[in-house]
Amino acid sequence: MPGQAALGWQAGLQEGERRLTRQELEPAEACFRQALRDVRKDKSASLNDLALCQERLAMILYKQDEREEAVKLYRQSIATLEKALTLDRDKDKNKDAKAIDGALVSRYLALGNILEFDGEFKQARSYYEKAEALAASDLEKGDQERLALCRQRLAALLVKLGEKAKAEELYFSALKLLLTAAKLSSATLAETILADYQDLLEKEEGRKNLASHVQAELLKDRIGALPKKSGIAASHFDKEVRSRFVAPAESSERLPLRGLPAATDVTMAPVSGTELGITGGPGGAPNTPSITSSVAAGSGSTENLGVGLTAKPTLASINQQRRDFYERMIAIDIKSLGADHPSVARDLYGLAVIEISDGNNEAARQLLQRTLKIYEKVYGEDASLTQRSRNLLEVINAGGVDGGGANNGLALDAAPTFVDKVPILPLALQKLDFALRLNYLAALAYSLGRLERANQFYLWALSDTYLTTGDRNMLLAATLKDFARLLKQTPAVGSSLTSESLESDAHLVAQKARRNSLIENENGVLR
Repeated sequence: MPGQAALGWQAGLQEGERRLTRQELEPAEACFRQALRDVRKDKSASLNDLALCQERLAMILYKQDEREEAVKLYRQSIATLEKALTLDRDKDKNKDAKAIDGALVSRYLALGNILEFDGEFKQARSYYEKAEALAASDLEKGDQERLALCRQRLAALLVKLGEKAKAEELYFSALKLLLTAAKLSSATLAETILADYQDLLEKEEGRKNLASHVQAELLKDRIGALPKKSGIAASHFDKEVRSRFVAPAESSERLPLRGLPAATDVTMAPVSGTELGITGGPGGAPNTPSITSSVAAGSGSTENLGVGLTAKPTLASINQQRRDFYERMIAIDIKSLGADHPSVARDLYGLAVIEISDGNNEAARQLLQRTLKIYEKVYGEDASLTQRSRNLLEVINAGGVDGGGANNGLALDAAPTFVDKVPILPLALQKLDFALRLNYLAALAYSLGRLERANQFYLWALSDTYLTTGDRNMLLAATLKDFARLLKQTPAVGSSLTSESLESDAHLVAQKARRNSLIENENGVLR
């Protein structure tokens, strides 16, 4: 009966798959042969069923190096599917036609791969071109990976045939399909295309030797110090919290200080900047204002207390609490131990770090000068504490924390201007290794004079570097500098980025990186 025949070919197919997973190739072949015989007898079986059995037998035969029969069966499977596709389109069965399209693309690629491996490049090319045309004819968002695969296979074959210009166009379009996709199943195909593309450009003649800021940064071997090396998908909860509670001005990635008290003792007396010897403000006014605990100041008003408890803490308010703590500790140490005691120097140094994190360089400079004076007097000029204080003071004097100016701390908390002008790559591609490969590909294209392509590659590399490492590292600053150099020769493609804006962003990111590195080295106080 037809039902029994159907059960027979399906059971044979399932048993063959089971044997295949156990690498029992000969028993699997026998099962697939029986399934093909049974499906031909089954009048209820469709052309798709027949094509499936033909393909599975062809696959197992090729695995056993029985090439001639395998190729014959692959051709039969393709002919069967092409016939089914014609019938379904005539009947306007769009769903069935789409499924057949996918199966046909897979068969074209499989047979093309066999023919290419056997050196029959022209025949392989015809099948790859059929696969690419079919995948492109009904392209939808979910099919971008399939079309990219077809173009990668065809491009690799064209390289063997010496048609490098056509191959490069296909590699670029395949890469663009993947990098502009909303979601990818994995990064494997994109990495393969990137490697093939790089290999193609590396073999071209006429490359100019261009100094790369990114390559120079990589030679410093500081990649291991980066806080993260892959993108992280934002959770629904995180998106909701940000949309409801985080104001635009407070959306910086900067994290609060660690290792310091979260609140102040309200019973301690306020301490002014004058008591600490800080007099560098305009008109002789202290840079560090007179501090009184917000809770203590509002203790006579329940309204003020309520505001203090419900207000969202900001970085400035957190730093102010820590500043309060250090100022009180300094006052206590001076009173109990004397102005030149090492404990005073330790607290002065801690307060200086807080001022640096807020961009108050002048206040930090004066605190460090007092710190250095105490350490030199107590421990001598060669002591580690003396040297550490001297090094930090030298960096500030050289403008290496924020470029000078007490108001630059706010600028350092701002996001670079390029952030909302670059595309967001699929999460699967948000990896440091992939970002570095994109950067290298951009440099290759630039060195060959392909400025428009280099422009696009740098745009992707910039986005990926930012997504994987954040905006507080020298690698991102180096990427910005390389991209800015290119934009001096040619305008950005499809973007409002300019060389001036990128150079400004590079300076900002470099300052953030230097400040973070500087303060991270100080006992991990800020990260």
